[in-house]
Amino acid sequence: MKLLNDEDKPMIVACVDYLYPIYRDANDYQYLMNEHIEGNFCDEDLLTLKEKAWNVMKPQVESTRASAKEKYKAQLNEGKSAPSPETVIPASMAGRTETLFVKKDSHLWGKYKLKEHSIEINQVRKVGDADLLNLAAIETIKHNGKVYVINEDEMPDNTSVVNGVFRYAR
Repeated sequence: MKLLNDEDKPMIVACVDYLYPIYRDANDYQYLMNEHIEGNFCDEDLLTLKEKAWNVMKPQVESTRASAKEKYKAQLNEGKSAPSPETVIPASMAGRTETLFVKKDSHLWGKYKLKEHSIEINQVRKVGDADLLNLAAIETIKHNGKVYVINEDEMPDNTSVVNGVFRYAR
């Protein structure tokens, strides 16, 4: 609990089947998953364990992402979500983005202008440019937001490489 005190992330336990009920009874971490990964993983590689953990988490992650997409659509007309990089990236830099959707394998080269609280986008990468999508993702995570890097067809608004849900209207 000293390590997980301030966490709110799900915990999946991997252990032999008979140990899980004992651990569950002794554990007081409130985000312990009901399902566990059964087996002895002393000689397994970490990728196998990661795959098994993903199979447990996938339904929850997909449900959370679907809810976030619905929230994006519901709040679009209220000014609490947007598809444009010119709106989403400065909001993310200011810590206003609750959920960020980024199109997988995309880059948006340019500069964030702190004084103007705006961005400059370049069609090709120039000296001094940063990947604005990466900056927005980093800042969203730093301010306890969620970031989903997803395929174009899964984007709430696939006409843009980035969509955002904001904590409050502009």
